[in-house]
Amino acid sequence: MDRRIALAIGLMLIVAVVPSLLFPPERPSVPAEGLPAVESELPSEAPDLGVDSSSSVSQLQLTADTVPPPQAPVSEDAVEQLVVVESDLYQFVFSTRGARLVSATPKDYDTFVPGESGPAQLIPENSRFLAYDLVFGRDTVSLADWHFEPSLTRLDVESPGAQLEWVAHRNSATVRITQTFTPDEYLFQVNGQFSGIIADAGLVLVNLGPRLRLVEADSDWDFRMYATVVKARSPERTNVSSLDPGERVVLPGPFEWVAMKSRYFAAVVLTVEEGGSRIGGAVMTGGERSGRHETEADVALSLPAPGGSFNHSVYVGPQDF
Repeated sequence: MDRRIALAIGLMLIVAVVPSLLFPPERPSVPAEGLPAVESELPSEAPDLGVDSSSSVSQLQLTADTVPPPQAPVSEDAVEQLVVVESDLYQFVFSTRGARLVSATPKDYDTFVPGESGPAQLIPENSRFLAYDLVFGRDTVSLADWHFEPSLTRLDVESPGAQLEWVAHRNSATVRITQTFTPDEYLFQVNGQFSGIIADAGLVLVNLGPRLRLVEADSDWDFRMYATVVKARSPERTNVSSLDPGERVVLPGPFEWVAMKSRYFAAVVLTVEEGGSRIGGAVMTGGERSGRHETEADVALSLPAPGGSFNHSVYVGPQDF
């Protein structure tokens, strides 16, 4: 066989096989929309917020010590309310406690768990999906228990550009989050802004985890597929089963996206704005082992916040994006 033909066949096999090792075959259903490519870069130095602080950060760095131990959100005095965002394709539910995502249901995909029926709901109870932390030097401010006031109590997404706005106040600090939705995509955009916090440099930590909710009949096989996948030049996978309880693994970036996946589904945080900053890195923390397999791992990823502003996108749905 001609050497050039053999080389071409080898390259085609690599292209065909490698993606299936990272993301196994998906359930047959309507494919989700494609995710845009990212061409941005992470700044080499920490952003200057123009104010003084007793602590200093010379560079945007994410270490195991930067990320606080995973904790479930603590109740505030204000009563928690749920805000539903819904289109014909999906239903997302957010909490006024931290503006967290507490439910995500792709309507075209049913649960196969014995005793359950209807569309698969992917977010487990007491999760930290989209819980934010602000990091300034050695200080961390968790927003998971802040009360966020929503602009709407329900948003029916019928056309692109539908927005839900959140605002939270504590002492002199204000945090604003705007989410923008499209009816025919599982992808939505997030723009955040914080002010009134004294610091000379800051990071925003976006939390994922501790896992996606089980929606398969074969729980053992699904648990073995739990993993965090990061994308720089090419996707790299870290299996949840490889972590001991409490063990922390630093995944150095920059990354285009960070995903937490099960067998067929994924929750992904992306930096997709052209000319914007990429994800600086991520830290995985192994959860408690309740059976034969390690099934939980909290993931915190870092975003730079120049001028108190941060941006990212979120995808929660089937892996066939």
